[in-house]
Amino acid sequence: MTTLLAMVILASTALMLAIHVSAWWLVRSWYGARDSWTGRVLTPIRLLRLEAAYWTLALAAWTLWRSVPMKLLVAVFAALHLAVWMWGELKRREIVASVRSGRPPRYLPAVVTAFDGVETLALLAIGWTAGAFALTG
Repeated sequence: MTTLLAMVILASTALMLAIHVSAWWLVRSWYGARDSWTGRVLTPIRLLRLEAAYWTLALAAWTLWRSVPMKLLVAVFAALHLAVWMWGELKRREIVASVRSGRPPRYLPAVVTAFDGVETLALLAIGWTAGAFALTG
């Protein structure tokens, strides 16, 4: 069962890496062209929900993270993402209005890009650990 969970984490991490590597492009597309498919499919609220689900799954896979630094990494990133997701749900109207206006908050692109760059390193560590566990059991 744990090996299956490691494989699910590994596949989910690949998706999360694709999203995080393209974070700058996603933010730009939300506030750019009106006909962008990202504006309809990968909305900020949906991505916050997806990230919250991923980090909840990472918490559920607690036994995969054998070292204290990995457990700490997962716990800190999960706490941050769950808090941001809750904030996003509470500020949903303002977020949607901001996207529709085409004008992002001044700090948003830089903050999202920087944080997602750091998170990419955490995701690589998680993917590496889950992959090693899936291979060795």
